[in-house]
Amino acid sequence: MSKDEKTIQEFQADLSIEVAVPVEKLWYAITKGLNDWWPNSFRMGGEGTPMIFEAKVGGRVYEDWGNDEGLLWGTIYTIKSNEMLQVSGELFPPYGGPATTYNTYKVSKTATGSKLDFSESILGAITEKTAMDLEEGWTYLIKGCLKAHLEGREEPPWGGAEF
Repeated sequence: MSKDEKTIQEFQADLSIEVAVPVEKLWYAITKGLNDWWPNSFRMGGEGTPMIFEAKVGGRVYEDWGNDEGLLWGTIYTIKSNEMLQVSGELFPPYGGPATTYNTYKVSKTATGSKLDFSESILGAITEKTAMDLEEGWTYLIKGCLKAHLEGREEPPWGGAEF
């Protein structure tokens, strides 16, 4: 398969971070604190677009563009406070699909703070390039932006940085 040929396939990316903050602070950051660390360059509605997290089963994770407009990132399927979150969403063709995404966030306590184990599984018609781009994007978001935010550091630059 070439990098640009779409085939029905499954792709999975697994990432982990450990941070010296309590589980509750990590949980808050990945749920209600999205606006504090999610970079503007990853908001389809542009700079400052609010990210909304409805903390309940069936709740939505979305961008609110105002006037009943926006972008739905996913629907919450499982939520167990300070432990686990599962969100599923659709990847439309302009964003590399058609495909369905399944994101799992598992939070646990460590001797020095807390740990996040994140996985994204995608099933659908995607290219090898889309799979690589999604893995690079999630690495930047989780290991770069989220971790930097929790450690009180500035958002790292996008593009090829090692975390």
